[in-house]
Amino acid sequence: MLDPHALFDARPIGRLRHVLLSTPEESIDRVLALCGLRPDAAALTEVDRTTAMAQLTTWLYQDLAYGSPCMERDRAATWASAILDDGTDAQSRFYSSDSGSSSSEATRRWTSLTDATFDAGLLIRLKPGRWACWWIEDED
Repeated sequence: MLDPHALFDARPIGRLRHVLLSTPEESIDRVLALCGLRPDAAALTEVDRTTAMAQLTTWLYQDLAYGSPCMERDRAATWASAILDDGTDAQSRFYSSDSGSSSSEATRRWTSLTDATFDAGLLIRLKPGRWACWWIEDED
């Protein structure tokens, strides 16, 4: 089982938001608001699991402001895998704040949903009525 507190300790730079919701709400705007984020569904792109894994690994590995390492890349990949394995199945859907296939891609689009200087994250529809939110916030 995933221990979010251990992940908070593993990535001590910036803020890490983790929200689990059990709600009949299916509106992405409403779910974002329930997670304490700006309700802007248009800022998210639905991505496949492979893309979600690549993005989350990069966000955990390096800070969003300067790209400085926060932990070893292999460790970040292990955490990303644990996050994506926790409660997901073949029907789960992943919504990312980053439209690129990885956070280092030049074509990425990034829309902030917090008041932080930099933020990125995933909203995961685990199954009907169940959501997980993982959001990283870093400052300049």
